[in-house]
Amino acid sequence: MQVVRYTLHLKILGFAGAEWKFFLLGSTSGPAHAAAVLDTTALKKYEERVSTLAREQVAALQRYLGEDSLSPIVALQEQEVQLSKLQRETDFLREELGEFFLESIRPMFDPKKERR
Repeated sequence: MQVVRYTLHLKILGFAGAEWKFFLLGSTSGPAHAAAVLDTTALKKYEERVSTLAREQVAALQRYLGEDSLSPIVALQEQEVQLSKLQRETDFLREELGEFFLESIRPMFDPKKERR
């Protein structure tokens, strides 16, 4: 069995550290099988580079649109405060008035009483 080794260097996003190695296994008379091997450290560096590029693009888009990256978090916190305030108020009313009163004042829809 004859082993032939080919090495291909990739230049992706200015990063030349990724290296693919192809091993062709087989005899000269039979078909050759190719197996690709990738250096894991180079792959991790490439993934970090891509994620950094994506973060930079999102930050640039937010700056262009005039948005703050923390504004959704602040809005969510404000909504949580309002929700807890409303929950306390409804709990107080339920405790003061009772279940029977709250159920009896609830509006009921009856399609037979609908005005036409």
